[in-house]
Amino acid sequence: MKFTVKNKTTTDILVEYEDGTNAVLPLNKGMDLEQIKLHADSFTHQQVPFDSVDDVPVTVGTEYEVKEPDTDPQVDYKVARRENYPDIGNQLDALYWARQGDDTKSKAIDNVIQLVKDKIPKNSTTYKMSEVDKLLD
Repeated sequence: MKFTVKNKTTTDILVEYEDGTNAVLPLNKGMDLEQIKLHADSFTHQQVPFDSVDDVPVTVGTEYEVKEPDTDPQVDYKVARRENYPDIGNQLDALYWARQGDDTKSKAIDNVIQLVKDKIPKNSTTYKMSEVDKLLD
C-alpha cells in the first residue's frame, strides 16, 4: 500500500496511507529508507474504532507501566535446540552435495546437530538463552 509522509521529526514520521488512515511511526537512528518503508508497510493501519470513548480500556491521567522485554528469556529444550541447529538453507545445501557424492558438509551438519542434542537433552529443564550459549562452547 502506498503512503505519503506528512511530517517528520528526529524521532518519528507521520504518514498517510492511500486508504486515508494515518500513523505515527517511531524511528531509530540508522534506519535507511528501505527499513522505514518496511516499517510503514508492516504497520497495521486498518483501524476499527471502539463504539464509544467509554469502551476504550484506559483512563486519562492514569500512569501505566510497560514491562521491558526480557533480554535473556527462559526457554525449553525445543526452543533452545531450534535456535542452535544449523540453518535450514545450509542443511539443504549439504543434502544437495551429498546427493552429488560429497557428504563432507552433511557430516559436519550432523556433527553440529548431535552436539546440540547431546548438550541440550529432551527434558523438562528450562534454560536462560545465555546459559544455552555457554553449554555449546
